[in-house]
Amino acid sequence: MRKKQNHGVAEAVEKTGSTRQLARLCGVTQPSVMKWLHTNCPAERAVQIENITGVPRESIRPDLWDKK
Repeated sequence: MRKKQNHGVAEAVEKTGSTRQLARLCGVTQPSVMKWLHTNCPAERAVQIENITGVPRESIRPDLWDKK
C-alpha cells in the first residue's frame, strides 16, 4: 500500500532541492520533513514553508485554509 503524499510539502522539497535543505531552512530535522510529506505539518510550519518557498499554505494544509 502506497502512502498518501502531501503535495504542498513535496513541492516545497522540490523547490529547495531536498528534504534535508527544507529542514535546514525551517530549523527542524530531516525526519520531521519526511513525516510532513505523509501527514499534516503543524500550521505554523505551513506558514513558514510558504514564506521560504512561495508554496501556498493552502497547498500544504488545505484542511486549514480554503483555496479561493
